[in-house]
Amino acid sequence: MITAELFSEFYSISNDQENEIWHQEFEISNETFDNLLRVFYEEVRLKGMDDALEYATKICTGVNRIVVSSVHQRIITDFLRFQICSSVLPLLSEAKLFNKLFHWIVNAISDEVSESVERSFHPDIIESFFAAQIPYVRERIIPNFICWSQNLFYYSRIDGGLQSLTKYYLDHQFKMLLGLCNRCFFYENLDIALAQIIVWSSNNNLPEIKKQATSAIMYLYESAGYPEKWKKNIEFALACCGHEYTSIAQMQWIDKLLDGRHELKAHEPMQLFALKHSSDIDEIIENWQTIKTSISTYHTFVNKNHHHENEISYEICMSFNLLSPVTYQLLANSKVDLLNELIGHYFQIPPEELIGSENIYVAPYTNEGAMYVRQNNVLFSEKDAYVFRKRITEAINNFLNWTVTIPDDFSYMAPVPSKYGVGVPNKLMGKDFENVLVDYFGLEEEKIKKTVTNSSGYYFYSTYQLPLQALFVKTFGYSPPLIQSFYKPLPARCLKHVLIWQGDCMTSELECNTICRIFEHHGVSYKRFNWHDAKKSDFLAEYHSSNYDLVWISCHGEFDHFAPYDSHLVLNMEVENIERQIISLSEIGQLDESQNGRRLLVLNACDGASTSLHNSPSSIGYGAKLSHKFQSLISHQWPADNNACLALGCLLTINLCQGHTYLDAYNISLKQFIDNEYHTLNEMQNKYKLGEFREDILFGQNIDHTNIFYYGSLAYLE
Repeated sequence: MITAELFSEFYSISNDQENEIWHQEFEISNETFDNLLRVFYEEVRLKGMDDALEYATKICTGVNRIVVSSVHQRIITDFLRFQICSSVLPLLSEAKLFNKLFHWIVNAISDEVSESVERSFHPDIIESFFAAQIPYVRERIIPNFICWSQNLFYYSRIDGGLQSLTKYYLDHQFKMLLGLCNRCFFYENLDIALAQIIVWSSNNNLPEIKKQATSAIMYLYESAGYPEKWKKNIEFALACCGHEYTSIAQMQWIDKLLDGRHELKAHEPMQLFALKHSSDIDEIIENWQTIKTSISTYHTFVNKNHHHENEISYEICMSFNLLSPVTYQLLANSKVDLLNELIGHYFQIPPEELIGSENIYVAPYTNEGAMYVRQNNVLFSEKDAYVFRKRITEAINNFLNWTVTIPDDFSYMAPVPSKYGVGVPNKLMGKDFENVLVDYFGLEEEKIKKTVTNSSGYYFYSTYQLPLQALFVKTFGYSPPLIQSFYKPLPARCLKHVLIWQGDCMTSELECNTICRIFEHHGVSYKRFNWHDAKKSDFLAEYHSSNYDLVWISCHGEFDHFAPYDSHLVLNMEVENIERQIISLSEIGQLDESQNGRRLLVLNACDGASTSLHNSPSSIGYGAKLSHKFQSLISHQWPADNNACLALGCLLTINLCQGHTYLDAYNISLKQFIDNEYHTLNEMQNKYKLGEFREDILFGQNIDHTNIFYYGSLAYLE
């Protein structure tokens, strides 16, 4: 079989189809593999990242077709796949696409190339590469192993996953990496791989591993002839982590980098100044302008090197955590005003448009439990965070069907998602989920109730969102807004004109029929688009106009927890001659300055309020991108129950039409739903003549109004 036939998928998209390799009989040989990889690397060099992944997938498809007749041939074909997959890892880590990085780390040691969350893999093939007496493999294994190791621990220290793989690595492969440290030959990126392990082991409370990796990296640093440009990698690593195992203090490592000898990447000065000036609150205040200037420099670099808005947004979102040494000090010292100012400067919010300092921050895990921070005052829930963190993590994974890990608890393994899929909640676990949150966050404490209810809003400083807002409503009777944008909201518009999209969800038609009748009763005009005869382009034109005070969208929402930047709304599914219509984040994420005041968007869609936080206000997902000074958002934080969504939507419409503010309408509606107020049902039936909808709309027999599964998803964001 000729190479073009064996690698038909790769050949079909190649820009070098005239290359003689395609028309040669395929054989397992060094020359064939080298020529094939040469074509692949050139294609990747010329194309963008998405194309690179497509090329890698298609060439690996061909590799999997190679028929082997010996162990020797099996090893060499496995190694070819390992090379290909490892070669795309730097592209993914540079772009911080951690979900894709996960897949390609695993693809490198798997029998197939896949993007499935549930994977089987064989890390022991790496030992077989080192043990094999095959010249082709022995000549190439070390740089590929270093690259793979570096990205494995980079991914694991950021997202905390792949615990079984990192444990296997420590038991079997870490000594192989350490063995590459010698003074006869210096391997490129070995220092970076060791640096990633230093940070990862620190996060996972593995001091012996951290000490070994630090000793190895110092051995390289002190070696005669070690390249000066590589020394910068080591200095930066030890400025951030591991310095305690060296004879040089952290500040000295930082000063080495700031003395002008090295060219620093744009985020690096910002990160270094955050480390240098975060030892206490007085030092932060004294060097406040220096920290802000380093942020401005970083923005200049990002705008220069990224040309697409989504790329810039994602980069900025993921890099915010580099300021965590400063933000933690500001939180601990209850400097809400300065933290708001820092966030505003980082996300380029004009000072006059930034929220005031009446808000609070809720940080979940401290030594004294959950921390509630308001200006000049800090409260704690006074719970054992070490014990509760595992309980909360287990409750999250069991209820929301997530795969959250515990970075400093190597014994905890996140469960495999159930058959319903990641992020789809299990209502049977709702009570346990609620109980552990109420207990840990101290929601029965009067002092915490007073702090929360007297604030202008709260920001949840965490890597993932929790339904605290709904729990505030249930336990306190009131919740402030969930802060997402940090822009000072413009004055709310009076409810006169409404834009509606009726999607093809099970209850969308009933929902829209009902809210339209309520609007008619109150003299509120509306324009309604129905999925079966309306075009997305027409709806978007109206959405971006300034004609509407309320936009109501009832449709499917698809939030990918592993790729939140690909989240989208499904206005309708494909049916017969009707095309599927979707709306991406970029299509509705921004409103222009022509908007008059602030309108409300009610997004009755699964995961419409979901975000991928990473401790960053400028997060990814509809919940983050649809909240700004022009627009508040009411939506759901997980795939919600259809009947509960319908009932909550009707209650919300009534309370908005009765003149309540957006926030009050949210609070009142959710409280009525939780309290299961039957008089509301009768009022709806009589006042709005909804008799034919009575049995379908509200308080059905299958809804447990006290179960967080039904009431907890609804959130109000500003």
